[in-house]
This record gives sequence, structure tokens and C-alpha cells, in this order.
Amino acid sequence: MSSTDEEIQVLDEDILDVDLLITLVEENPLLWDKTLDSYSDRNEKRKCWKDIFCTIKPGFEEMDIKDQEIIELKEYFMSPGGARMLKAKLTNRKLKLNETVSQFPADFQLLAHKVNPNMAESEKIDLISEALPPDFYNPVALMNNNTLSDLQNNLRKV
Repeated sequence: MSSTDEEIQVLDEDILDVDLLITLVEENPLLWDKTLDSYSDRNEKRKCWKDIFCTIKPGFEEMDIKDQEIIELKEYFMSPGGARMLKAKLTNRKLKLNETVSQFPADFQLLAHKVNPNMAESEKIDLISEALPPDFYNPVALMNNNTLSDLQNNLRKV
């Protein structure tokens, strides 16, 4: 496919008609018109994106909710600024005072998936480990952390 084609690859096997996407977004001003009261309604925006994706990706509604969340259309069309912001958020993410050690890796993995859906497990383990405060990192670093599951189990032990 040449770079002049009016299609772009969305998933490994899927091709998206850019003109159709533009038309569908233009038909939903709540996604782009900041003067509308409903512009700040996240639920309505999510519904619009879901409707667009159902039109673009046949069978989307039949997928389970988890798969739908993984393939959210707006993630594929995130602005470079938005992508940089997410990456910075991931890099600066630390365990919060009111956050449980069991919840932290799960939240971190979700954020890592948004930054890079194909991020290697070893990279996630390294990033999570680096984000831990010393009182958790020091004992966990001495344990076997070959998988995310190992890391989560080790965090529960500390």
C-alpha cells in the first residue's frame, strides 16, 4: 500500500477508510465542537466513539467488553502530544500513599498498554520496579521477578 492511499492500517489485519472516519467524526460535533455543553460529557463521547467503531469495524458489538476496551478507536488516533503526555505519565508514575501494592501493578499495566500495546513484559516489570518506593523495591528486587505474576506475588509478600 502506498502512502497516498486513503486507507491506513489500524490493526494487523484491519484496514480503515480514512474518508469514512473523517465523515463519521464530522457527523458527531460533540467530539470536536468545544462550544457544545455536551462536549465535556465523557459518557456521550465514549458512546459516539463506540458508534463510530461499530460502523468501521464489523463485529465490534459482538466482541466482549474487554476486547472492545483494548481496541478503542481513539487510542489509534491519539495525537502525538497525547501520546507524549501518556508516556510522561507512565515514566513518572509512582506508588501513591493511598494505593494498595496489589492495585498498583494492575493500574501501571493498564497505563503501559495505553502507551504501547505491544510493550514487552520484561519492560513492564522494569518500569513497575523502578516506580516502587525503596521500602518495597529493595526486598522485591532480591526475589524472582521473571513474570508480572511473580512480581505481583512478591509485592504481596512484602
